[in-house]
Amino acid sequence: MVSAVEPVPVRVSDRSDDLISEPSSFVFRSLSKEIYNTVHNNQEPVEEEYFCPNLDTDLHHEMAALKKALKQISEKLECLSQGGSTPSRGRPISRFQETSINFDALVDRIVKKDDQYASYQLQQKLECRNKQELVEIMESIQRCSLELMVNRFGNFLIQKCFEVLENSLIEGLIITIARNIVQVSTDAFGCHVVQKALEMIQEGHKKFLVEYLLEHLESTLLDCAAEHVWKRVFEIKWAIHPEMEEAITAKLSSTLQSRWLQVATTPRGSLIVQNILTNLSPTIQKTCLKELERDIPTLLTDRSGNWVIQFILQHFETSEIHQTIFQTILDNSQLYSTQMYSSKVIQKCLKAERFKSTFIDPYIDAICSTKPSKRRKPGAKPVVIELAVDIYGSGIVRKILVEGSVDEKSRVNGLLQEHMETVCTTKWGSKCAAIL
Repeated sequence: MVSAVEPVPVRVSDRSDDLISEPSSFVFRSLSKEIYNTVHNNQEPVEEEYFCPNLDTDLHHEMAALKKALKQISEKLECLSQGGSTPSRGRPISRFQETSINFDALVDRIVKKDDQYASYQLQQKLECRNKQELVEIMESIQRCSLELMVNRFGNFLIQKCFEVLENSLIEGLIITIARNIVQVSTDAFGCHVVQKALEMIQEGHKKFLVEYLLEHLESTLLDCAAEHVWKRVFEIKWAIHPEMEEAITAKLSSTLQSRWLQVATTPRGSLIVQNILTNLSPTIQKTCLKELERDIPTLLTDRSGNWVIQFILQHFETSEIHQTIFQTILDNSQLYSTQMYSSKVIQKCLKAERFKSTFIDPYIDAICSTKPSKRRKPGAKPVVIELAVDIYGSGIVRKILVEGSVDEKSRVNGLLQEHMETVCTTKWGSKCAAIL
């Protein structure tokens, strides 16, 4: 006779997840109702299926339902703590259920916790048409405006203010920037705020900010963040206040007098010089070019200065400085052709057809000549052979062989064929030989 199988009792462990017994459904519903009604202040009735979806007698189903319900309730509590209203589960929220947003709390979360969602939520609110709500938001922002400007996510909120708000609401932000112009302009995040302000605000406010910036020109001009601010300043077209362009030019001339070379040979200063030559008046352009012309050899071989030379050759038609650059290279073609940075300048010149008579033809003559000179002993190999076996010079030779005219190719090709054994002694020379 087969005896009845006795039911195995449910093991209750110390873990809170396992504290589920037979009457768990009743306890589960009661506890969930109490928590939910406490959160919502009994504002709407509770649905049983909300708390116990797919509730079954099976223990694992009850555990899964409990975890899901507690997770949803914790999300509601967190949303309320952030000043927002709790989401509705598929039902529209009535006006009696909405709770006012605490803008001060959202601003504090951005400043203290780098809360990206809080920044996004306030940016969305700035697009509303409710004037009273915009005033409340700006009061909360103005309370921590400086901290927001230099914050990872707060700077986007301030930029949004300049984009969508009228001038009367952003005057406080402009005053804050002016009072802390150095700190904001030299900050990795704050510099974006200043750029946006100079782009969006009216010209009178731009004049106000630029005047403060000019007082700190020397300390901010070469800063890695503030250089972008100065770039935006140089691009401003002054219609109502044309005297500002003269003021900027005068301040730059007095500050950078005898220092143009020092500025042009720094990574950031090189970009500043190029921007000045592009946007400012011919007076300061002439002053800059005249001073740089005295130091062409230094600029040619400098990591940052060579970009200034390339910029001048590409964008300026000034024959005097062009002639100085070309003559400097032609006087010592081998040295500048085998130098890392000056070789880039030479390749730039070889691309421009307008330099054919002034530079390209004389340069080909210089590197292909077999005549003795002050720098070449009798019987020495042509300069083009020395270039072909060099890491940087070979780039120039390959460019001539690929992109040069028929006459240029034939002259270089003939010399390389005569000295093929020497050319193939290095991998750079072998690359030139492979093109022949």
